[in-house]
Amino acid sequence: MKKNVFLILSAILTCSLWASMLTSCVDSKDNPTGDTPVTPVVDEADYTVMLYTVGGGNLDNSIENDIASAAKALKAGNKKVRYLVQYKYSSQKELEKLAGFSPSGKAGHVYRYEATPSIVNSEKENTDLNLTDADIYGTQNEKAEFFQPDSLASFMKYCQKVAPAKNYILMLSDHGGGYSQTADVDKSLVNAGRRAVLYDDNVGEKGLTCKELRAGIEQSGMHLTMLNFDCCLMNNMEVLSELTALTDYVLASGHTIAGEDHKAFVEELYKASADGQFTEAMSRYAKACTEYNYKLSKIDPSATWCLNVDFVLTDMKKFPAVLTALKEFVDFVISNKNDDFADEYQYAATTSYQYYPNVPLYDLKDYCSKLNSYVYGTMADTPW
Repeated sequence: MKKNVFLILSAILTCSLWASMLTSCVDSKDNPTGDTPVTPVVDEADYTVMLYTVGGGNLDNSIENDIASAAKALKAGNKKVRYLVQYKYSSQKELEKLAGFSPSGKAGHVYRYEATPSIVNSEKENTDLNLTDADIYGTQNEKAEFFQPDSLASFMKYCQKVAPAKNYILMLSDHGGGYSQTADVDKSLVNAGRRAVLYDDNVGEKGLTCKELRAGIEQSGMHLTMLNFDCCLMNNMEVLSELTALTDYVLASGHTIAGEDHKAFVEELYKASADGQFTEAMSRYAKACTEYNYKLSKIDPSATWCLNVDFVLTDMKKFPAVLTALKEFVDFVISNKNDDFADEYQYAATTSYQYYPNVPLYDLKDYCSKLNSYVYGTMADTPW
């Protein structure tokens, strides 16, 4: 009898160990297959910021500086604002291109942690953050595909568990490329990965498309107070129409953006926590970011693209009315096309962000027809 009990206990222990091994790894299809054990926090924050980012080949130094800037602005004794990070570093080959930069984390590895003032390392000249192997998330890091919706959903659920809040803000930081259904259909297509966000050089520059972003947020089961795009080209109709039911506000630039002032972001969230005026705080922050980019252009006169920032806070509750007006406009263009102005129609279509070098050109009438179909969901998920 004792022998049988021993065998049963041994089997249970073996199964338990095997299960724990399975839930601690990362595979290429589901970035995290299990969540990092956390200690639940009883008190709700007013705002929990969820920074989901990839180095993207040439941004690791900027991303580390952004995290350090935010961490310094956080108040150690005030948990009203919390700032959690999931960050995958670029490949070693790409990191070596950043002259003078010594990353705080290992190349190609995924790190998950909460940014606090103590995360900033002020003692080492070339290192911004205090990161250890304990902050590494998963075991198959280089192969982990951040563009999988369940990867994003897992991180958001983790944030909700470890840092419960009245308001959740998802912040995406990397290069942005606008909207494309082409990338959703086949990521191997030429330039397909360049119309999305979170480009990972560890897996061939593949990125999180707008539809995958939407799917990840939906899988998390969370409703966002704000989605903040710290990346270029994301404030356009096609992107916003994917997000109408998922977030109260979207903060983004329709053009290029050198980066956001993360210190000002945290400071404005503290003000919103104190006076309850979130919209006013984020409107001030939008202005601060345009000024931040303008200053960068003055530091480097050759960086004229820093002047193209049109950082905008969109109230998504009002956005359906904008889509209605847009539909009226494109319907008018379609029904009033005049062949006498063919050159003008063609120019407008080819200079839009929907133009791809590997896709045939379309005139404005055709472009508007497709825009209607994308926004209102009547077109099949096929490339142009």
